[in-house]
Amino acid sequence: MPTEPARLEMLSALARKVLWLSSWTIHHANHIRPNVDGLKVGGHQASSASLVTIMSALYFSVLRPQDRVAVKPHASPVFHAIQYLFGHQTREKLENFRGFKGAQSYPSRTKDTDDVDFSTGSVGLGVAQTLFASLVQDYVKAHGWAKDRPEGRMIALVGDAEMDEGNIFEALLEGWKHGLRNTWWVVDYNRQSLDAVVREGLWEKFESMFRNFGWDVVIVKYGRLMRTAFAEPGGEALKQWIDACPNQLYAALCFQGGAAFRKHLRDEIGDQGAVSQLIERRNDDELLELMSNLGGHDMASMCEAFEAIEHDRPVCFIAYTIKGVGLPFQGHKDNHAGLMTVAQMEKWRSRQNIRPGHEWEKFEGLSQEPAALEAFLGDAPFNREGRRRLTAPVIEVPERLSFTPSPQMSTQQGFGLVLNELRAAIANWLRASSPLRPMSRCPLILAPGSTAAGCSRAPKRPICSAAKKSRRPSIGMPRRKDSTSSSASPR
Repeated sequence: MPTEPARLEMLSALARKVLWLSSWTIHHANHIRPNVDGLKVGGHQASSASLVTIMSALYFSVLRPQDRVAVKPHASPVFHAIQYLFGHQTREKLENFRGFKGAQSYPSRTKDTDDVDFSTGSVGLGVAQTLFASLVQDYVKAHGWAKDRPEGRMIALVGDAEMDEGNIFEALLEGWKHGLRNTWWVVDYNRQSLDAVVREGLWEKFESMFRNFGWDVVIVKYGRLMRTAFAEPGGEALKQWIDACPNQLYAALCFQGGAAFRKHLRDEIGDQGAVSQLIERRNDDELLELMSNLGGHDMASMCEAFEAIEHDRPVCFIAYTIKGVGLPFQGHKDNHAGLMTVAQMEKWRSRQNIRPGHEWEKFEGLSQEPAALEAFLGDAPFNREGRRRLTAPVIEVPERLSFTPSPQMSTQQGFGLVLNELRAAIANWLRASSPLRPMSRCPLILAPGSTAAGCSRAPKRPICSAAKKSRRPSIGMPRRKDSTSSSASPR
């Protein structure tokens, strides 16, 4: 169903605020907070920005209290900003981002005090955790231990380069084996990794892989502005150009701006009258807004994609995004660890209508009434029950337990017993098949704890027939002259 205009307005406004707060948190840590050693504090303004709309749609509209989310590590500032708007994060911890006892650089269940579901500092592990968490949920439910607790979705927000991690593919196979349910993975398909632009057509590999493991795949590529433009005369040619444009060029044009897009479009498809008119009806800012309106940045498209899922089958969403969207270095090839300069931040602050000294105010720069925004946040399904961290009473453990311990053995002892049994079995077999000599003299079977060097009765050469025959090549099978492996020449 289409998203209601009033609801869409509130969601879009909150997403703009999340983008500001997440970017300002990183900026404050690097340029404003006292820094005695002068080292870069860091943060990932660009990697966070590409997930702002997706995460805002989820947390402010789609998620329920029983749902659990593994946030892409580099989107930690976005997560903390959302929790700040919900009232579950403090300004003091945001001001101390990446500092001692401050908001963590990657979401942490043990170090963060806001509502973290999965610790995701190790890239890829948080993704796999959601799959196994869903299997555990099924196990608990099947045993009747869940009582009246509703089943939740286990959701992972994944960077496209994060999909390189091998444990993710191992998890997919386990999920297929056990009939995985109630799991969503949302791929932030910004096509820029740490140090490169991803290879063309990677989304097709993702799609086929997930479908092979029984997942549904939803591709969210175009926003509403794009779909509207495609319906205009000349729009089909524009769509074909977008689909054929290499990732590297598209990212570079997003960084260079509307004028650069206009030049490329004119040069490559602008000789057609309808296409030229479509382009010329928009100024440079409007053209850039159109060309950067990929599905992952369109609130209506993301809400519709999420809300259309009414089953418990696992789903992979591939959401097209631009790394650093909305920031001065969007699409730049080196923006992964890039930070806005002080001058860039001041210019961007002006565009966001943020007054100096009011940077941390929850609704600064928004035109909506604060009371209406607070009511909207309070009514978000995810936030209706407040904080969702569960606690259990502490069980007192006595210093000493009165019980009689049962005999135990170490793993090494267990292996020793198995090895002794194996030795005895082999000795009995050889004794029955080759009774020529006492087995105590055969160097192939040693008593437990003895060695060939320490066996005084061991002859200098193999004397049992089995060992002797093993040194001869088989009839009709000449020895390989080029073989250097020990298996080709058994001893």
